[in-house]
Amino acid sequence: MMEERNNHRQHSTSTTPQHHHDHDSEYEEDDDDRYDDENQAVRRPSMENDASFLRTNNHNHNNHNHHHHNNHHHHNNHNHNNNNSNSNSNASSTTLHHRRHHNDNDNDNDTRSKSMSPTPTPTHTISSSHRRRPPKQQKKRWGRLYFWLIVGLIVGYLLLMTVGYYVWFRRHDHHHLFDPSTTRVVSFLEPRANTLYAMRERLEQKRLEERLTVVSQMVDRASQRAHRTTPMRRAEPMKQYSVVAVDRTTAEQQQQQQQQQQPAAATRRKDFLCGTHARNAAAFQKGSFPAALNSKSRVLITGILNPIGFHLALALKERCGVEIIGGIDPVFPNTVAHRLALQKRIQLLSTNIPKLVQPILQPLVGLDPRPSKSRKTPLVELEDTGEMNLLDMMKPTHIVHLASYAMDEFKDFGDDDTRNWQSPYSRAGDQTADMFVIRSSQVAMEQILASMKTASSSDGQQQQQPHFVYASIAATHDVTLNNTKLVDEVLADVYSTLYQTYSVGLRLPNTIYGPWGRSRTPVHDLSTAAIEQLRHNGTLTVNHKQHNRDFVYVDDVVDGIIAAMQYREPNQRSTLLDFSSDSEASLVSVGDCISRLLHHDKKALVPPPLLPKELSQLALKTRHSLQWSPTTSLSVGLAKTVAWHLDDAFPYGDKIDKNVSVETGDQFRTRVGIDTCAPDDLLCHVGPTYLPCLSECSTKDQCTPSIFEGVASLVLESTEGCDIVLYTQSLGYNVQDIKLQATYKEDVGIMVCNFAFVPEDSRLVDAVIKKVPEGQLKSFGVKHTSKDAKNPEAFKKRKIAGLNGRLLYKGWILIWVKDAHKPLPTHDMSALKLSPGKLFSPEVHHALFVDENFPVSPNRDDVLFLVGQTDRPALPERNAFRKLGSGKRRKYRLSAEPERRAAMLMSPLKYTRFTETGEPAKISVYEATKYMQVEMGENPEEKEATGVKRQREFYERVQTFVNRLDFRSSNEAWYKYELKNWIRTRWIVHNMKLEEARQLRCDWYQEHVQWNNTLDQLSFAHVMTTREIERRIAFQEPDDHVKPAWTDTPELLHLSDAHEWLPLESEKNRMAFENLPSATCTIVADHMVDKDEKGPEDGLVHNAKVPKSQKNDMPLFVRVVSERVMMKARKVWAEVHHGGVSKKK
Repeated sequence: MMEERNNHRQHSTSTTPQHHHDHDSEYEEDDDDRYDDENQAVRRPSMENDASFLRTNNHNHNNHNHHHHNNHHHHNNHNHNNNNSNSNSNASSTTLHHRRHHNDNDNDNDTRSKSMSPTPTPTHTISSSHRRRPPKQQKKRWGRLYFWLIVGLIVGYLLLMTVGYYVWFRRHDHHHLFDPSTTRVVSFLEPRANTLYAMRERLEQKRLEERLTVVSQMVDRASQRAHRTTPMRRAEPMKQYSVVAVDRTTAEQQQQQQQQQQPAAATRRKDFLCGTHARNAAAFQKGSFPAALNSKSRVLITGILNPIGFHLALALKERCGVEIIGGIDPVFPNTVAHRLALQKRIQLLSTNIPKLVQPILQPLVGLDPRPSKSRKTPLVELEDTGEMNLLDMMKPTHIVHLASYAMDEFKDFGDDDTRNWQSPYSRAGDQTADMFVIRSSQVAMEQILASMKTASSSDGQQQQQPHFVYASIAATHDVTLNNTKLVDEVLADVYSTLYQTYSVGLRLPNTIYGPWGRSRTPVHDLSTAAIEQLRHNGTLTVNHKQHNRDFVYVDDVVDGIIAAMQYREPNQRSTLLDFSSDSEASLVSVGDCISRLLHHDKKALVPPPLLPKELSQLALKTRHSLQWSPTTSLSVGLAKTVAWHLDDAFPYGDKIDKNVSVETGDQFRTRVGIDTCAPDDLLCHVGPTYLPCLSECSTKDQCTPSIFEGVASLVLESTEGCDIVLYTQSLGYNVQDIKLQATYKEDVGIMVCNFAFVPEDSRLVDAVIKKVPEGQLKSFGVKHTSKDAKNPEAFKKRKIAGLNGRLLYKGWILIWVKDAHKPLPTHDMSALKLSPGKLFSPEVHHALFVDENFPVSPNRDDVLFLVGQTDRPALPERNAFRKLGSGKRRKYRLSAEPERRAAMLMSPLKYTRFTETGEPAKISVYEATKYMQVEMGENPEEKEATGVKRQREFYERVQTFVNRLDFRSSNEAWYKYELKNWIRTRWIVHNMKLEEARQLRCDWYQEHVQWNNTLDQLSFAHVMTTREIERRIAFQEPDDHVKPAWTDTPELLHLSDAHEWLPLESEKNRMAFENLPSATCTIVADHMVDKDEKGPEDGLVHNAKVPKSQKNDMPLFVRVVSERVMMKARKVWAEVHHGGVSKKK
């Protein structure tokens, strides 16, 4: 190596100028870019060698001289060669070699060897002829650049196409859809030759592993299916496969946890489906459940008020999260009693489904609603028939047709006891209306199919067809019903063939039972009759034919319908499903089972004899396609149904007599071994909102808590010995003071106790307990300790606990309630006001509530007077005189009136509209709501609260719903639903001894809590109107065609207060009205009136002078006493008790 270096060094140093000249002549024949590149190549090594020389050869700095730049460059190379500096020589050689290699690729090997010489070519050796040719050389240079640019673009394009195709292919492979490895596209750009092949091998290996996993899962599923239908062949036991039918069970929660452990794609697919059956079936039949139910779905249910439609609507909201639900229902038969019962279902739907499409449409024939002039936008009609296009009504994603499922509602049974349930659609002596049934069913079915055929919106754009499910029925003994449903199936098949309208027909069993059953259905009538027989200690008699029936619980049917609403056949053809069970039972055996359940039989849950039934091929297909089968046994289903009927008949508990109480629904459930329902489990109890445990109306085992639970025992103990309790409340905010001043006396007569309920954490309580002297604290058991100085909060807590119910402030015994300084829910805010029975001692006879903002502080005389107005003795016939406008006196003869007792006493609502006779005029619900807001201190001009608006609009619709006369029998009594009992609730007198009074308080409290707002007066008007219609139907009172007595003689409203007593439904009232008619008056002729005859101006003065009756079986009323009557009665009361002077304290 050393020899080669020396030879190379010698060759470099012996180079002559002739060599440079020859080399320069070669440059002249090169490309046109050599001139510039040569100069740059010569300059760059010079600077690089200078820097390198200064770093590595500082010992040779004396050999350098300051010369011209080119000379300096040669001088540096010369010094490097003379000093044998390998580093500088190698650097110079490398630089020159780079220059030669870049600029002269066409030279031979000798020329390359010369270019490796460390001696550079001086710049002055370049000839002038070479400098005169730049234009031509520049042209050649740009041509070569364009060539290589095009080559580079082509290569880059091919490379990008290869990479893009690979990325597209991998992203569209479903096995790697969510694999993060497919997103690494930059790996293809790495400068390694085997990168593409290595990545491809890895991806192919991963794909193979996933395919093996899928095959393994399919083998496992096939093994499970085989073991579900064949005996076990393994020696070791295998876990049995089971399907849970109810979404709310604990077993389903375990199933959801198992689904979360499955691959992400499978879990995400099932999460969109609603119901256990749909999710289980989707695991085995991929692609058969495209119509998922979720919060974005819009469901239209025809027959929404029949038992199946009602339960389905609630289940869609609670289980599937569907918010927008529309309803159509014929509400047959159109009787007052039937429609009044249906409004309870509408109320539950309205309060639990806030976005329920209002109102529920009531068609005349089929599903076409009655034309309305008040409708702002006209409904879109079908071109063929002119009927309403159901798709344009709410653009549903799902349609469930149940309107024509039940045909018993068209029958007329001709029973005098149920005349308000008769149907007007039958001929005399006939029980059916076959033609109307067939026509209504077919028109409704074809209207839905014709609407789906159009599938167009109002702007003419095509939209996706909704998923259509309709109810058919399995074979029954009713030929008309069978033929009608067969026509529906034929229509669905024809439209599917001609217009591709997909539908799923559901052949439902002939006996679907459960809560909210319909009258004239077997299980509903048997349960009602059994509870009625229980009242009278009788036995249940079943008067039905011995036909075996297929009994399926309503929740099981609803679960199947929800699965069918998301199911689609793989061939996209309309299909039929059968929800029949595999056993039957007779009605006699079912009646015996219900009787055993109610009579505390030890064999209560022993199911009735069941007869096995062979399933049809359609039923077997349904169980495979939907993974559905009935899960509620007949004994358990009957027990749940009887429990609901007990709650419906006795919602707040009841007593048959003084010693025997009726079993509540939850008590019945506990006795027979069925779990009770949670307050928020609407699908379990299927009823109104649960009330607090402390309420006198609560009968539920899992009731809701209340803020008064901590003081219940204290109040009960404090009210012992009290005859009348005067109480008020200041809750829901930080109270500083009480505005009202009460009078407190401890004497031997009637004991009146005053109580004020305030928040424990209020400023009022802090100020009051600080004023208690030290000695008084010790008498209450509150003593100072040595630790109190360091921990004053502990001493404060002891004082609060020890002084509660012991302090008298402004005549009120203070009861402070914990956690009551914040805004309270409706059930806590109105519990004391509307339903205080469970808090006060049983010794209390009356309770008087006074609002904290009442302008007058009540004294003892006020309390005794108001309580005295709850009883009135019988009044004989009497005379009364009234002065006419002309100054002439007219004599009236008033009829006798029965004795009366008020279960509740209050005052009427104040408003400014009056009739010509001076009495308050009729006002609308909207106007009454505004007056109530003024009464409560609210601004009526502000926007109406959501809860108040929803309640008001519901009551307005009920009025139209009940009073509609379409297809109503002319023989039916006409009882109008009219809200007119508008009251003020600034003060209320409760009778605490009457069971009817408790029932009324509970009705009012339940109705008010259900709507969750502040206007309890609105709830009272609805409760009293409903009770009035029920009473008039039960007592068979004259209907609204018979006008009341004061309609012909308006003076009676001033002469008597009979119109202020609103009768309740009780046996005492029935007997009283049968023996003695209501109050009337007769105008005595002028010639029969003595000019000197004197008498009272009305018949009210006898109210306080006639001795009161001590009987307990007096007719019961709710009294709404006016100010005019109260002022006159107060004068008479003051004369009797204080000699004409009303004492004020």
